[in-house]
Amino acid sequence: YSFTSPTQLYCWNDANYAGNIDAHKSTSLYLFYLNSFLLSWHSKKQAMVV
Repeated sequence: YSFTSPTQLYCWNDANYAGNIDAHKSTSLYLFYLNSFLLSWHSKKQAMVV
């Protein structure tokens, strides 16, 4: 096994504020990559609107 490039960890996140027209809730998302491989992701809709 030959390793020629450095290992890099990337994190990407985004949010959609009040993007749900019916409920007026926001959604957030994050993605973690190690080089070009997706390691983890999570998406969540806001629990309540105040």
